[in-house]
Amino acid sequence: MSLLDMLKKQAQEIKEKEIENDDTTITTVGDELRKQNEIVLNEKLDFIHGYLTQLVENLNIIKPDNELTYNILDRKLERYNIPHVKKTHFTVHEGKSENGNRVILKYDLYSKTGLSIKIRNDGKLPSIRRHLTEKKVHFYETDAGVDRVLITLANPVSTRFIYAADLDHCMIVLNLDNFDGPWSRLIKYMPVDITEELMDETAKHILGEENRFADLSANA
Repeated sequence: MSLLDMLKKQAQEIKEKEIENDDTTITTVGDELRKQNEIVLNEKLDFIHGYLTQLVENLNIIKPDNELTYNILDRKLERYNIPHVKKTHFTVHEGKSENGNRVILKYDLYSKTGLSIKIRNDGKLPSIRRHLTEKKVHFYETDAGVDRVLITLANPVSTRFIYAADLDHCMIVLNLDNFDGPWSRLIKYMPVDITEELMDETAKHILGEENRFADLSANA
C-alpha cells in the first residue's frame, strides 16, 4: 500500500469516527430534550387531570340537562340532525402512549327517544351506512314504514377529550372525538396555553354555555 493510500485510509477512519460521535451527540441531546419536555408536559397534564377530576365529580352530582344536536352526514355532507341529546356518566382517567402520558375525559350521549334518524330508503341510505362504518360507529336499522328506515346508533355513544403529550414538539395535543357528530378534531396547545381560563372555557363548551373555547383553541 502506497503512502497516499495509507493516508487516505487514516483520513477515512477519522471521518467515520467523527460521524459516529456526532450521531451519539445528537441522540443524547434529543433524549435530554424529550426528558425536559416530559417534565413540563406532565406538569400540565397533572393540572388538566386535577381540573377535570373536580369537574367530573360535580357534573355527576348536578347532572347537567343542557342539550345538543348530534349530526350525521352523508357523502355529500348533507346533515341529518338528532336533537335533544344529553350527556351523562362523566369519567376521567390517566393513561400512557408511546409518546408520553395522556388524560382522557369521557361521557356518554343519550336521548329519551334514542340516537336515531329516519331517512328514505333510497340512494342516500348506502352513503350514510358508509359514513358511519368509516367512522367506526355501530348502528342498527329497523323498518320505519313505507320506503323509510330508522337508523339507531348503538350504545354507548361517547364523547372523548383526549389530552396527550407530544414530547418531540413539547405540545399538548387534544383529540376532541365525537363531540357533536362522528368525527374528530385535533387541537395543539403549547404549555403556556394550558391555563385555568382555558379549562373554564372548555367546561363551558361541554355545558353548552357561551364560551371562548374556539378562540383559545384557534391554533388547531
